[in-house]
Amino acid sequence: MDRGSPPTDRLRVSLVSLGCPKNLVDSERVLGAFVDRDLVICPHPEDAEVVVVNTCGFLAAAVEESVGKIREMVALKRPGGLRAVVVAGCLAGRKGIDIPALAPGIDAVVPLDRYDDLVKVCRETAGRSPGGEADYRRDLLTRGERIPLTPKGYAYLKISEGCNNPCAFCTIPSIKGRHVSRPEEEILAEAATLAANGTRELVVIGQDTTFYGRDTAGEFRLARLLGRIAEVPGIDWIRLMYAYPAYVTEELIDLLAAGGKLLPWLDMPVQHVSDPVLRRMKRPLGGPRTRALLGKLRERVGGIVLRTTLIVGAPGEGEAEFAELLDFVREFRFERLGVFTFSPEPDTPLGRADDQVPEKVRQERRAAIMERQQEIAFADARAQVGRTIPCLVETKHRRGVSDGRTWRDAPEIDGAIRIRKAPAHGVIGPVRVTAAKGYDLEGEWIG
Repeated sequence: MDRGSPPTDRLRVSLVSLGCPKNLVDSERVLGAFVDRDLVICPHPEDAEVVVVNTCGFLAAAVEESVGKIREMVALKRPGGLRAVVVAGCLAGRKGIDIPALAPGIDAVVPLDRYDDLVKVCRETAGRSPGGEADYRRDLLTRGERIPLTPKGYAYLKISEGCNNPCAFCTIPSIKGRHVSRPEEEILAEAATLAANGTRELVVIGQDTTFYGRDTAGEFRLARLLGRIAEVPGIDWIRLMYAYPAYVTEELIDLLAAGGKLLPWLDMPVQHVSDPVLRRMKRPLGGPRTRALLGKLRERVGGIVLRTTLIVGAPGEGEAEFAELLDFVREFRFERLGVFTFSPEPDTPLGRADDQVPEKVRQERRAAIMERQQEIAFADARAQVGRTIPCLVETKHRRGVSDGRTWRDAPEIDGAIRIRKAPAHGVIGPVRVTAAKGYDLEGEWIG
């Protein structure tokens, strides 16, 4: 709704989306359900009657951010304006957290297993009629139209919910539950709808994408699913994220190497490489097998770009284990890498461990890894100068320059490229790289 638009009798709602891409997809579906049930979506929370905050609750820092945003929304409540604040998302499903006590003034908490009720809850908290049963059918949030929150040209495609892995540092299974694969035909129909709406790149996501199909068919079916997604007309790039190392199959490696729509790019969080730390984390692959898998990917998938995340400062990580991790980063030279300091979540086994690494040491170790990785990433960026690389244009012209990404970069978390003379946003084409600026690039459209 534009600022200054005339009043309407339809319920006005606004949505604040926090957290990861998986949460973003949920937010897009919630907005689609709002539109389907004839609610008015307000970009500005102060123009709405109800604000829904779709929270993240994965780590202590995410909880803090979510609570801060909820309090900010509660402060907007006033007569004749915002009437209700509804809390949804991961924080609403995390055990042991009293949201009303942390953020007094909220009007409802809707956990993940009650997302179907969001339209009804919004109406009730605003003092409106709750509406009929059709207002909160589950299929509005699983098969309904999504309202995109990403730039034109790419979209996230969530293929599963939940996780079966027993990682001793992670709260996700307790929040999201066990792994549930979405039906293949449902995923393909959503991919076709996204393509028809102008999506050129699909970023495949889930808590653990490599487990896809094991719960429903008794076997890993991710490679088969990706092959079928590649047949959807209009899709040019498929990017795979959140691959669990223990479940990367030979079929998946073959598909990555095949040179089709599935990009030779893989996000595979290895978390650590020291065997004692991985055992404490309950990561089944172990250090030697992790190294072997990474070597196999380098050998069989020509030009592959590997992204990973690491956790430093977990219980059991002494100076020797950290030195091994630091040497591993230098030796393996991941093109893309992120580092988290260990967060001792009280509802996880490692969070309750007695031998916690001091926070100051955790931060120092993260800084050391990032310093080493920055050298690698900057060198990788400089090596692209002079090359012609396919890029996705994400923004419109601003004084002859557009922002975009190379195929080597994931949205939001990796580098960008400033493109001169790009024809339009939402298109993919060749760009000659002319300069490297830290993590980012500059180039000229030559399509």
